[in-house]
Amino acid sequence: MIYTKAGPWKKARKQNATDGGGSYGARPALLGKYPSLLFDAGNPRPHTAGDGDDVAQATARCFLWANDSDDGDTYPNAIQWMPFGAGSDTNTFLVRWLAWNGTITKAASTSPPETWEWDWFKHSEWTCTLTTATGASGGSIVGSGNRFCDTIAIVTNAGDTDTYSVLSPQDDTPGMVTMDFLGVPMLEPQFQVVSATSGNLLYRFLY
Repeated sequence: MIYTKAGPWKKARKQNATDGGGSYGARPALLGKYPSLLFDAGNPRPHTAGDGDDVAQATARCFLWANDSDDGDTYPNAIQWMPFGAGSDTNTFLVRWLAWNGTITKAASTSPPETWEWDWFKHSEWTCTLTTATGASGGSIVGSGNRFCDTIAIVTNAGDTDTYSVLSPQDDTPGMVTMDFLGVPMLEPQFQVVSATSGNLLYRFLY
């Protein structure tokens, strides 16, 4: 029997994303071992999405740091995520995943003796369709004001079928994606609303 350790479910953004207009926006390379935009004020670790952050994340960038676990530097094999958002039944939004790699150049004559550059590639992109299933009434994580997605589909030529598994029930119950981490230390989910009002997701790591 093969056992899998699953981390806790977390919300990717403290506030739902409202980005629209047909574009995700540019994503330039990042410099530094821990790029400054990964930090919250007073938080010594790179911030990983909405849990515990005091940053309004309706339009800010959001990173899922791979070693955000109780096991220190244990890196996950995969990520599971469940999209949700605000809007009406059958409204849609897009989720694009960027995978970030940190490249280091060592030079003993400089201080600090290393230079970091973070660059990304597109992991996958998805169309998510809202359904009638909502979060729990009175809940503070998803809540009844948000709907889950029962139809989740890969965008054409935007992902390798060997790197993900999709549960897309299309029956007004929540769907979910299990996705290979591809060995990178950091993922960035981006949202683009189409007909939905906003988008977000729950996620957890699998070890």
